[in-house]
Amino acid sequence: MKQLLNEFKGLYEERLRWLELDTTVTREELYQKKEDFLRSYVNDLTDQNQVLVQTIEDLQMEADHKFSNLEIKPHTSDCILDDLNQQRTTLEVRHHLRHLRSDMNSITKLIQQTGLMHNLDTATQVVKNSKRLVHLQSEPSCVQQIHKDNMILLRKISASPNCKLLQQERADTHSQLSKLIVREPHKELEEKREGMKREDRN
Repeated sequence: MKQLLNEFKGLYEERLRWLELDTTVTREELYQKKEDFLRSYVNDLTDQNQVLVQTIEDLQMEADHKFSNLEIKPHTSDCILDDLNQQRTTLEVRHHLRHLRSDMNSITKLIQQTGLMHNLDTATQVVKNSKRLVHLQSEPSCVQQIHKDNMILLRKISASPNCKLLQQERADTHSQLSKLIVREPHKELEEKREGMKREDRN
């Protein structure tokens, strides 16, 4: 652009020199030609200024567009990163929820087996954990804490006197059944022997 302006300026200077060297015109005609020449030069400069202004505006628009793209790209990257973090959090919550459901099922079965529903503290803890599970937010730390609470509750129930008593009763019942199964064949043999003896006597 600067080179074009220099060429344009040089062209007008050369035309002005040729005009001054023209000896075929009078002084008044020379002044008039110089006036017309300068008016034409000013008009050309005005057109050039308009072209320059338009060029500057186009460059400014292009620069603004590039800057806007640079602002959008980091924003898009932040959205993608937030989405990935949200997906990871969701997967962690689902993983812990599977453990929580297993814990709640184990607690419910153990309570039903040991007859501990009359224990107010235990029942309250179970209800509390159930409500926390229903209203659980997407926070892995909250899920992990509920899992820990459930494991502690399982250990308390397993260590309770009623649970130990039930386990002892089951063991005694199993032992009695085993003895009964062993004694039954002997009883049948004794009855057969007595029957044979009675037949021999008759």
